[in-house]
Amino acid sequence: MTLSFIKPENIDDDGSVATKNTQLTSGTTSSRRTVRSAANKRKKEAAERRLFIRDIFANIFDLVGDWVFFLAVYNRDFDGDGAGDQFAPVEVQYRLFIHAVFAFSILSSTLVVWFVLTAIWRKTGVNSMCCNCTQDRIVIASIILEDIPQILFTLYMDNRFVGGVSAVGMLNICSSVNGLVNRLTSHYEEIKEDVFVIVDSYKEMP
Repeated sequence: MTLSFIKPENIDDDGSVATKNTQLTSGTTSSRRTVRSAANKRKKEAAERRLFIRDIFANIFDLVGDWVFFLAVYNRDFDGDGAGDQFAPVEVQYRLFIHAVFAFSILSSTLVVWFVLTAIWRKTGVNSMCCNCTQDRIVIASIILEDIPQILFTLYMDNRFVGGVSAVGMLNICSSVNGLVNRLTSHYEEIKEDVFVIVDSYKEMP
């Protein structure tokens, strides 16, 4: 009785395994990785665009709230004569508050413009326009110097001079809270890292 063996197609005459199927598998895997990498890149770019749009909306809303509040405060009429009392001699302290609101509005505008320009500048591969002020550090400055003080100042000013939170005061508070929440949630990890770096640098100072 004679046994015959059929040589598989993927076995060479010298007993070595043919590389054709291996090369095919390798090529398929490489193609899949390329497609997956391109898809991940598109997803990352789309996520960055959505984040940029959300940041722009929050910043513009915050800016509008600040300037609307300033105009309302500047034109408040306490004596009922139909004209704003920003220069009334009996409200000397009120004029100081108007200057403070104006300063907050200027600061907010500066930070918003700086943030937007830095975000655009970042597209060129540079994280900071000058002074090593990255987007995340501008966000930290906005939270500490503008958002939280603006909320507290608006509450204090309206309660002192109006007797309660006015409509424009509520608009200003809502826009500041919206900006604060957006900044904290959008840049939380980066803010945390920058805060640790700042704290470590402070500890290393002589």
